[in-house]
Amino acid sequence: MLLATYYVDAPGGDGGTTGNDSNNGTSPTSAWLTLTRACNTSLSTHLRGGDTLYIRGGTYAERLVP
Repeated sequence: MLLATYYVDAPGGDGGTTGNDSNNGTSPTSAWLTLTRACNTSLSTHLRGGDTLYIRGGTYAERLVP
């Protein structure tokens, strides 16, 4: 199993917003915008057990449901 590292960057963070859910999420400059995108298992690129998700400080007005 290959482990991956992903990034999420929402509005209001300390580094500006680079997040966009169309990005691949694999670097700070190509971060996803929402936690929902990171957890969306219907897409080929999503979090799996053992992966790392870096979440930049900001406002995430989302409801996550397991």
